[in-house]
Amino acid sequence: MEDKPETEGPEDGDAEQIGLFYLVFLYPFNVLFGYTIPDCGEDDWEDWYVVSFIICIGYIAGLATVTLWLVTQLCLTVGIPNSLSGVTLIALGAEVPDAVGSVMCAKAGQGPSAVSNCLNSQIINLLVGLGVPYFIHSLVESSPMDLGDAGDTQMLIGSLLAALVLLFVWCTLGEAHRRKVASPDDKSAGAVQITVGSAVLLLVAYFAMTVTVTIYSFAVE
Repeated sequence: MEDKPETEGPEDGDAEQIGLFYLVFLYPFNVLFGYTIPDCGEDDWEDWYVVSFIICIGYIAGLATVTLWLVTQLCLTVGIPNSLSGVTLIALGAEVPDAVGSVMCAKAGQGPSAVSNCLNSQIINLLVGLGVPYFIHSLVESSPMDLGDAGDTQMLIGSLLAALVLLFVWCTLGEAHRRKVASPDDKSAGAVQITVGSAVLLLVAYFAMTVTVTIYSFAVE
């Protein structure tokens, strides 16, 4: 019997249109980055990794500034409180690269690297992303940084984030201790790991925090 020629379904056509859209959308960036960032994978530019790193940091800072300005204008137009946009739009946009990197590490079987990437990125955000701007502001203005009153949304967000950190510790170290107590003879029982149930619990907690911040933001601000 002769094989029937394969026909493209509607899904293939949609995938091609999406791919074409991304190709057109990313073309200016690809051209800009290709001409301004040395490709250290080539022999002629392999010693330029420091320059490439500095240029990439500059692009990240510039694009982050533009993104923040666009989100601010969107919030002013739609009427979204700034604290809510920071928890949702800006936070999700900033964490997409970290999430992609962690997923790639997890698929490659490097679970500790995936978790380390998530944790270390947040440590840098807190200690460097907040510490350096606050330090510069305090140095220039000769006054401490005002983080808001005790009843502001920022304080609620900080409390909820602290609760999420404690929940993460319980889902990892707490579960490892529980398994070790339940099976003391099993050497692998005390290994720190995130189960499917713990992952679902963390996602539910994040969405619950987002809903809480949304309601509180519109009520207060």
